[in-house]
Amino acid sequence: MAVKFKVPTSVQLMGKTIQVKRHPLKQAHAEYNRVDNIITVDTDCPDHLLEASFFHECVHAALWTSGVSMMLADDLEEAIRFSLENLTSIFGVKK
Repeated sequence: MAVKFKVPTSVQLMGKTIQVKRHPLKQAHAEYNRVDNIITVDTDCPDHLLEASFFHECVHAALWTSGVSMMLADDLEEAIRFSLENLTSIFGVKK
């Protein structure tokens, strides 16, 4: 039986602590707030999407923290994020 992914309360990315909260969201399974440096995961996010949604927002947070996202148009950032998600799926992160 597969181990159920548990959303952490914080994550360390590039030397920074990002708080992680569970809260109802209306338009996404998860989101990264650059101003408050918080990842919010929807309380109604289906179990099978939890890990991928959380990782998706971690990639956005890493791109922002590194400064890379400031050089990218939104569609290019999403393309890079998608590529990283595909690469990490090889190492066991579920999509």
